Amino acid sequence: MTTQTKIAKLNERLAEMGLFTPLFRPTNTTTPTSVRYAIIGLFMVGTVGIAKALHMSSPLGVLVCLLGSAAAFGSVVYLRLRKN
Repeated sequence: MTTQTKIAKLNERLAEMGLFTPLFRPTNTTTPTSVRYAIIGLFMVGTVGIAKALHMSSPLGVLVCLLGSAAAFGSVVYLRLRKN
């Protein structure tokens, strides 16, 4: 029964914050520096993958670049939300 109330409270808190607030909240000071660098690096990899996909001539190359970018951005989302 306490689990249901904890989940209900968490859902209420997330509803008040909005959908993207957990992703863009101020960084926690307990987050290790290496994780911060990993997040920055993954953002850069995802951005470069999208830029490369725009200039690819083959559809297979575009697919590979966009899948890599999606994986990089998905990793960033996982790293930011894993503490919740």
